[in-house]
Amino acid sequence: MQLPSPRPGVLAALLLPLCSLACAVEAREPETDARLVVLYAPCSVNADFLSPYDESVAFTPHLDAFADESVVFRRHQTESGQSGIAYASLLTGSQCDWHGVYRHPALLDDEVYTITEAYADAGFEPFFWGAHHMAWGRLNYAQGVPEENVFTSYRVHGDPIFTRLLERLRDDRDYRAFVVVHFSEITHSPYRGHRLEDFLARHPEKRGDLSDEDLERYGELYTKRHHNLSFNFPETIEKLGLTDAQVETLARVARLRYESNIELLDELFGAMLSRVADHELMDESLIAFTADHGEVFYRDNALYQWAHGYQLAPEVMHVPFLLRLPDGAADVYENVTRSMDVFPTLAGLSGVELAPERGVQGEDLSRAVLGEVERPELLGYSHTTVLVDRVAHQIQNDVEDWNLLRRTFPDDGVNRIWVAIRDGDTVYKLRALDEEEFVVQVFDLATDPEERHDLFDDTNPRHAEMVEQLNRYKLRLALEHARRSEAVEASMTLSEEEQLRLLQDLGYVR
Repeated sequence: MQLPSPRPGVLAALLLPLCSLACAVEAREPETDARLVVLYAPCSVNADFLSPYDESVAFTPHLDAFADESVVFRRHQTESGQSGIAYASLLTGSQCDWHGVYRHPALLDDEVYTITEAYADAGFEPFFWGAHHMAWGRLNYAQGVPEENVFTSYRVHGDPIFTRLLERLRDDRDYRAFVVVHFSEITHSPYRGHRLEDFLARHPEKRGDLSDEDLERYGELYTKRHHNLSFNFPETIEKLGLTDAQVETLARVARLRYESNIELLDELFGAMLSRVADHELMDESLIAFTADHGEVFYRDNALYQWAHGYQLAPEVMHVPFLLRLPDGAADVYENVTRSMDVFPTLAGLSGVELAPERGVQGEDLSRAVLGEVERPELLGYSHTTVLVDRVAHQIQNDVEDWNLLRRTFPDDGVNRIWVAIRDGDTVYKLRALDEEEFVVQVFDLATDPEERHDLFDDTNPRHAEMVEQLNRYKLRLALEHARRSEAVEASMTLSEEEQLRLLQDLGYVR
């Protein structure tokens, strides 16, 4: 099947090798009887910190119970490690050559068809609890949602609006609702350690030999220096004079703070599920839990520590995806799936029609999820962000703090992006080593999850084929970026001050 052309003027021949990105969605009767559909997608969730993906995790009981009644997607990939791009992929079922978001903050184009519009067109009342400032209603990510149904909060379980929609679903059999919830407040860096003391009281084994002084000192250090530690780790450690043992303590404290935040996230999600269950609606609900991207934690071979947008680390690109059908049937989906597949799959399970001209590039996996057809072997395409303008400015004027990032992203040109393709457990990457050189790397995530052993062999026919795919993929994104760049800039109505404030809120600039 051929991918719909991103926009006129892009060479169609470039799209042919990427046909696995495409899907043809046909109208049909709904596969489920769901009258409530929820897409719950918090920011910066590392799947390895959730019990459905690591059985040793003891602090996500609600997600654990949810997984027992859900399809667990084991190899789910995001489009990008930056929120504006990743949420655009989730909400439009496409990649940036269609949805147009190459960096953030950016306005989502009115012409792009979103999941909220699709459900509204199908007769569902859409609601948008969008508390992530890089993908909120103000940036047009809530298309199709009435203004009175767009909110900037994230504690949906305690919102009287959510309670009223549940009551209406309970009392009115003809009523249907679609709900989006996303936010960055809990799990995004610098991991402020929500209720860390309570977390350690519940999980004393996590503390180990860490003293209260360690928790305070290294927590404060991480909060204060997280930009430098993320984007210029070697020089920052040298400047701070930290020993290897102190670096290990710093990493442990940052991890603990994140784990306490994940526990809070689990509680919030569980509270939302409890509200649905209290209204006896679980057997009429289709509920998806996923994330925009994951997060790198300290490992000695990572280029950037405690970061996500500027490297294609496996911890960033692999995100959780749990999908509970109304019957609560548990299953494990082992094949590669992508963030852009979420929209068409939910639509397919709901009987929501998606015309081909809508530009949805993802695959409708509803029949595969239900076991009606063989699960397809898909390729997962991913890329880094184009350097955010304010970050680009900062690295050009603050060499001391941004040396490492400057070497691999010396400017904000689209030519600097890295691209990757996941084929099963094999990942092929085209990445920069420095300002001049891009290289191909190949890793086997099954045996090498931290990507320590590059397997690239230029005499291997499959590797040569995938190099061609990587080059075509990057060229495809670059051509469309060049075509639309002037229009994108013209459509940006936020002032420089407003853009800066949004970036500062998430810690992308100081």
